[in-house]
Order: sequence, then C-alpha cells, then structure tokens
Amino acid sequence: MVFAQVLALPDFCKNFVIETDAFDKGVGVVLMQDHRPISYPSKALSLRNQGLSVYEKEFLSILQAVHKWKHYLISHHFIINMDHQSLEHILEQKIDNALQQKWVSKQLGLDYEVQYKKGKENIVADALSRREQGECATITVTIPNWVTDIQKSYEQDDDLLLILQAKIVKDNSFPF
Repeated sequence: MVFAQVLALPDFCKNFVIETDAFDKGVGVVLMQDHRPISYPSKALSLRNQGLSVYEKEFLSILQAVHKWKHYLISHHFIINMDHQSLEHILEQKIDNALQQKWVSKQLGLDYEVQYKKGKENIVADALSRREQGECATITVTIPNWVTDIQKSYEQDDDLLLILQAKIVKDNSFPF
C-alpha cells in the first residue's frame, strides 16, 4: 500500500539528521528527526555540475542541504548520513582543490558529523536523486480551518449567493 508521508515539524530539542545522495543528474536530500521527514527536496544538477566527479557531487549534495536548512542547523549538532564513505572524514582530509576548499569554508562554524550509510539503506535520498524531471508522486497542501469556515459561510450569506449566481450565469454582469 502506498500512502503520503506526513511531514513532521522541527523540534529544536532534538538532533537533526540529514540524508543525502547524488546521482548523475540530480541530488536528493532529506531533513529528519526521529526517522520522520521534515523536508525532502531534490534538485537537478546543472550541466556544469553534471561533469563533477562522484565525490564532488556527493560533497555538493551536503553543501546544498546545509545551505537549504542552515536556519535550523546553525546552533545545533546534526548528523549527515550518506552513501559515500570517503566523505565521512571530509574535515580531516587534505583538500587541494579550490572548489572543494570554497565548499568546506561555507560549512565552517557548523557542528556536524558525517556518517556512512549503505546505499540500499539510504532509500529516500537515493530515490529523490534519481527521479526523472517532471515526475510528482505526492503534493501536500495545507488548508487552514479558517479558510474552510469562510467557504462554508458563503452558503449562509444571501447577498453573496446572489452575486455568485449572477457571476456564474453571466461573467460580465458585474464589473469586478
């Protein structure tokens, strides 16, 4: 059975977990707490970024995730799970590539650790990174109760009903 995953609200008393994955043409990232997603965007890579090495694409997925949720992460310890084991020690490696140095400098001051997670266990981020452009499996729309209450109140307002009926019958009957 397939069902829509309900997004959780962030709880700043708990640790955040980010899962990332990069593929040939896209990156997928998930922000979670207690194994419940808070947000899970994916993004197609530009032609320039499609030419990056696998290591750099995976690094880019971390950078994009941290940039997207920096307002949540700035003063909290968080964990990044990914299926690229060499990035587990990114802060301990010698980085001689100017692009990677720039990326690392953007993450200075953040309190995080990178943990390796097998690709077959990194299901959500993996699926998001590989989705084809234009596909959409779920759209979630939140409609506040007050909007529904206003819509129901239309039926009880005789003046408004006359206006709506006239508008439906003849679009040009009122100048608005």
